[in-house]
Amino acid sequence: MKVSAVSSAAIEAFAVGYKLRDTLWEKTNGQLYYDYYPLSQLGGEVEVLNQLTMGAVQGMLCSSVVAPKIGPRMGVINLPFLVNSFDKAGQAHQGPRLSSSTCSPGPWTTA
Repeated sequence: MKVSAVSSAAIEAFAVGYKLRDTLWEKTNGQLYYDYYPLSQLGGEVEVLNQLTMGAVQGMLCSSVVAPKIGPRMGVINLPFLVNSFDKAGQAHQGPRLSSSTCSPGPWTTA
C-alpha cells in the first residue's frame, strides 16, 4: 500500500504515518506493508490527488481543503463547527439532522 503525506516537518502529524506503518506491519505479522512517503516526497496536494485517482497511490494524508476534490460529500469536513458542546454533538449525531436548537449561532443555522 503506497501512501503519501502532503505536509511539512513543522506539522508533527506527518509522524503519524510512521506509527501507522509500524503498527500495520506488527499487527499483520508483516503481511501488509504501508509504503509511506512523508513530506510531499511524491508531490504536492494536486499531484498526489491525481496519483490517488489514477491508482498509483492508495492513500493520502493531506489537509481537509483538498477533500472535496476527492468527492463532493467529503467537503463536509470543511464546515465550521456546527455544535458548541459534546452533548449537542451527541444529540445531532443521534437525531435525523442538525437543527437550530443543536447548532451554534452562525450563518449556517436556520430559524
